[in-house]
Amino acid sequence: QQEEGFRECEKRPRGFGAGGKGGEGDKGDEDNDEGELLLSSTPLSPSIPSLTSDIILVSISLLVLLYLTQLTWINLFSGGVLGASAMFYAYTAVFVLSSSPDSLGGRVRVKVKVLLEILWEILVGGRDFVHVFVADALCSLSKVFFDQGLLLTLAIHYPNHIPRSSKSLIIPALFASSPYLIRTRQVTNSWINFENKQDPMRHMHILNGIKYLSSVVPIVLLTMQQLEDEEKSKLAMEDHIIFSLVVNTIFTFCWDTFVDWGLGSGLSAGFNFCEVGPGSASPGKKAKKGRDCCIRQGIKFGSNATAVAIAINLFLRCAWMLRFSTLALTEDQFILLSQFLEVFRRSLWNLFRIEWQLVTMNNRKEMRA
Repeated sequence: QQEEGFRECEKRPRGFGAGGKGGEGDKGDEDNDEGELLLSSTPLSPSIPSLTSDIILVSISLLVLLYLTQLTWINLFSGGVLGASAMFYAYTAVFVLSSSPDSLGGRVRVKVKVLLEILWEILVGGRDFVHVFVADALCSLSKVFFDQGLLLTLAIHYPNHIPRSSKSLIIPALFASSPYLIRTRQVTNSWINFENKQDPMRHMHILNGIKYLSSVVPIVLLTMQQLEDEEKSKLAMEDHIIFSLVVNTIFTFCWDTFVDWGLGSGLSAGFNFCEVGPGSASPGKKAKKGRDCCIRQGIKFGSNATAVAIAINLFLRCAWMLRFSTLALTEDQFILLSQFLEVFRRSLWNLFRIEWQLVTMNNRKEMRA
């Protein structure tokens, strides 16, 4: 994210619902300028390449540290998972907190501080674009939240094993569901506070909330399956799990394509805006006609690249099918692979989501002018 955009955030208070107008960041109703909190019209900061290299370096370092702490604590000292996790987090905290401001750890500390501020604003009701954008990213970390809930459960029952009961899985399931529940709360508040109660677009918030709740259903079913002792009962639950995953995949993929990315809006709007088109890259000049114009306004990557992105997004949305593949993956390998694929999918999603936000922001500004 642009550091210039974050600096713009500090110049004005981050609103809770775009100054009380009632719009949510990802729906872009007419009186909502919340996108400016994340996106700035200023050129990209020169530090963006260094920020990207920092992210890659930190990611690789954390993976290496995770492997080394597991090797040291579990294999050499015959410790448990809880101790290895505590060792990993302790080393990470010491590195980030004790580093000088100009070092990699110092730069990470600044970014973590900004992120924590945004997370706090999300928890207390923030619904600007930056809050919606970060909360959506948290949905990609559902498995990570489940693991944190599992670690907490291990700590509660330490030194005993976790008992096989419904109570023992409540905390991990709640942690895994929390990103979706946070987004559900955001869209519900947006629906309640929507300025024009008669606007049909207001009900899109309800559909969005149903979409996030549909992601909670597979988590609940998978948790219930873990509590079944008989193999026959587990297989019976498998059909319900697959059905819920299929429904959720179709729902989220369609929402990604037509709402979050705004693709296909050119077909519904017709070809009139193709001549000049508010939100086009160069106002006053003729926009590119043809397939690009049919997809939507302000398309930057061309129809072919966009079609490839749609196909990749659909494929990665179906990554859960690897669970039933013939690749003979262990559970740990499946989780690791699926998380890497989700990181790539979310990065692709971010690219088109921010592009569409810029287009809608430009449209609102031109309509006011």
